[in-house]
Amino acid sequence: MNWRYPLAALALAAPLAAGCKTPPGLTAMERELRYQEDMIYQLQDYIHTYQSHLNACRTENLALRSDEPPTGSRSPQQPRPGETPPRPSAPHPSPQRENGDMEIPDVQLPPLGAQPSPQ
Repeated sequence: MNWRYPLAALALAAPLAAGCKTPPGLTAMERELRYQEDMIYQLQDYIHTYQSHLNACRTENLALRSDEPPTGSRSPQQPRPGETPPRPSAPHPSPQRENGDMEIPDVQLPPLGAQPSPQ
């Protein structure tokens, strides 16, 4: 009868000696959760960045509305670096009738499928 106890102990110890295996889906799920956590931190950083940009724009807007130059920023006449300065817009001539109504222009279009003529 003494031989039963060692066999029972061996039968119980064999699964423990084999070790634990991680299910294949668990590794993929942990990887996805780490990626999502990184994305959350990145989006939180974007929120903080754009909140500071928004606050700066609001401060500049208030300063421009009160006709005071904003501190630490460029004047409204100066273009941003790499930006072309705005051109003054000229009024577009519009054809008008004598009574002040707009005149419909006469537009000539080639027929569908026609090849454009060289000019």
